[in-house]
Amino acid sequence: MHAEILPAVEDWLLRSRDFATLPEFRDRLRTDALRRDLSALKLPMPKMRDMSFLNDESSVVGICYVLEGSRLGAAYLCSLLGKSDATLPTAFLRHGSGRSHWKTFLAWLTEQDRSGLATGQAVFSARQVFDSYLKALLEQDNNRKRVFGTS
Repeated sequence: MHAEILPAVEDWLLRSRDFATLPEFRDRLRTDALRRDLSALKLPMPKMRDMSFLNDESSVVGICYVLEGSRLGAAYLCSLLGKSDATLPTAFLRHGSGRSHWKTFLAWLTEQDRSGLATGQAVFSARQVFDSYLKALLEQDNNRKRVFGTS
């Protein structure tokens, strides 16, 4: 699911001047870690989803909110894996561990435009990214059901 969305989102963010104001913005990118994990699992990178809605510089705040929240979720999943006997690649889940990405993101966030228009655009863009993830998840679930004949 991440592999269908994250590369396109991060590529767009790298072209954004607002993203470049986020502390350690390049260090936050996780596409390479995701590629390493998929390679270790001997899985190809899937086709990227159409993310053409990424066309407004004011979307950076909402998109970064989704990605930084995802990093927090990944840390939680990694802690669960640590309690299991599973030996899976975790470069993506561990990306940024030991760093204060969330703290510096929140500090950056407080410096952003908080007008009604900017806040509305941030919420709208965050929802679009969340919707893209949900669509990818539902399609993968439907494909799994078709392949394995489960419901």
